Amino acid sequence: MQLIPPRLGAEMLLFDLPGHGGAPALAEVDIGSLATEIAQQIESTRCTGRVVIAGASTGGAIALEAAVRPELMITGVALFNSALLFGSPEGWAAIVAAATRHGTPAFDPAGTRRGWFTVVFAEGAGADVVADTLHDLADVDLSSHLACCRALAEYDGRHLARPVTTRGLAVGGTADRAVSASNMRAFAADSSTFRYEELPGAHLSVIENASGAADLLSALLRDSVARHHATAKETT
Repeated sequence: MQLIPPRLGAEMLLFDLPGHGGAPALAEVDIGSLATEIAQQIESTRCTGRVVIAGASTGGAIALEAAVRPELMITGVALFNSALLFGSPEGWAAIVAAATRHGTPAFDPAGTRRGWFTVVFAEGAGADVVADTLHDLADVDLSSHLACCRALAEYDGRHLARPVTTRGLAVGGTADRAVSASNMRAFAADSSTFRYEELPGAHLSVIENASGAADLLSALLRDSVARHHATAKETT
């Protein structure tokens, strides 16, 4: 977020998943309830301007759910390395079972590193960032992590592609093995208001290519501001 130009005048609100990054732990969640919580937090700020919402992976699904709520006046959405359907129930059941038996060691740092980052980044310029990210993963509350896994297993947002009228970006990672870029490409193709973009990198391309992600978000913010000013002129 520090890469977003200050001159855009945007106020940033950051949200973590339950049990992640110091957020309160929750043993039961679903994507819809998390979107409701974010909506309530946005409303609590008494924001009078336009809102642009962005999320990566699970956060992208939450952002999309929030975007269809008219009371938030969301004018831009950015989905990074996300999907309308995440994996299979069987795959998630196996992940939940392993984590239930073995705790956080079941997160498999080596496998996670391969899935989240390209080898070039993980073993090169991004080595310290990758190490910090995996260290943070080990500190995630286990019950909250399992709840988020179950939420993704149950989530199906395929009905949201066409009803979303907000302008947005659907961004895939060129080397994403966790959530194929084809998910975001197909979503953009089925939406009348989203366009597809691609970032070099794996599942966490927002970290691996932070400057590219910031450029895309900055452009979306500028577009939202420009459309807001144009609308204001038309009504005066």
